[in-house]
Amino acid sequence: MLFLLINFWYYPDYHHRPYLKETQPDFIKAISKGSYKKSLLQIVIIWRRDDKHIMYEWVSVAKQNDNILTESLINSTKSEISYTVKKLLKSSETFSYEAFVQNLVNEHSQGILAKWISRLLYLVDYLSDNIEDEHLLAAVSVLGTIAFMFVVGYILMYFVRAEEQNLKSQGHLINNQDQQHNNLIPELKLYELRAEKYNGMVRLLKPGCRTILLITDFQSRNKLIPYFHKAVWPYRKSKTLLFGHMAIEKGLPWFAKILRLSLCSNRKLQVNPRNCVGTVLALNGHRKYFCMYHAKHPESVQGTKRILKITKILLNTKEDPEVGTFLEGGYSEESDTDSNILLEDNLLNGLDYWLEKLFDGRTQKYYINYWPDFTTK
Repeated sequence: MLFLLINFWYYPDYHHRPYLKETQPDFIKAISKGSYKKSLLQIVIIWRRDDKHIMYEWVSVAKQNDNILTESLINSTKSEISYTVKKLLKSSETFSYEAFVQNLVNEHSQGILAKWISRLLYLVDYLSDNIEDEHLLAAVSVLGTIAFMFVVGYILMYFVRAEEQNLKSQGHLINNQDQQHNNLIPELKLYELRAEKYNGMVRLLKPGCRTILLITDFQSRNKLIPYFHKAVWPYRKSKTLLFGHMAIEKGLPWFAKILRLSLCSNRKLQVNPRNCVGTVLALNGHRKYFCMYHAKHPESVQGTKRILKITKILLNTKEDPEVGTFLEGGYSEESDTDSNILLEDNLLNGLDYWLEKLFDGRTQKYYINYWPDFTTK
């Protein structure tokens, strides 16, 4: 393939245009051999062999005076170009020069911004010509569904964060952001025993799992829960333990029921809610038994005598003296320490030692036939 290249080295009418020698310096340098730099016009015929190699021949142009193009000069130049091309098309002739061109600048290339704008305009034209109303409605429907999913997800995440902040403010969740060396310590969660969580925390516990439950009331929960949390903190890594708390105002019927079942008595117990505050239960839902901690009666008395003593403490004997009389036959009043007064700050003082005995298997177990329903007042 032959190319005819005309290089205007200098011409007054073209001084406002970029000269080829300035826009393609590497190319001009590669084909500078054999050029006539004193001529107004320089014409070269190029044969491109491949991407980098070219062969070329300069056309002899007559010299002109005062850099003026005359009609005779133009006619002679045309004749010389025609003669040179015909000569090079013969198989016996060859080009006089050969060059290796590395860098070529595309003078008609667009900038990055212009390319993106042209592509965007092309895309707009294409979409306007090919998209119909039903396609547009389908696209709007898909985009609306995606936007709706994002909005719902954001709302759910907002409520989750609000619930976490609420639990942290109540002391149910412990914030572990101030740990040294960024060590991740497992978080100890305390769950409130309610009707909707009763099956998961008691009835449907897996074999070998237990729930450690603190009994409080609405007045003492903010004071007792931190003490309880500190006592059970060393056992937070155990996967067989759940930790929770129960408001006696909500769980009094259930608590009285398991006490009655452990005593194998059909008599209704009138339990004093205030005497239940500070009690800790270890519930084994699968094997249907529980262990009990109470500050006034550590486990020095075993078996039925102990549960009778603890139940006597929890009863409201002023309202039902017959029940108190029914339970008095199993222990001696001389060893009774019910008259001791304990403050709320001291209710959980012996819990650490009781937990050690619990996990060593040295605490008394009180078996029941079934787990009663958890119903609030």
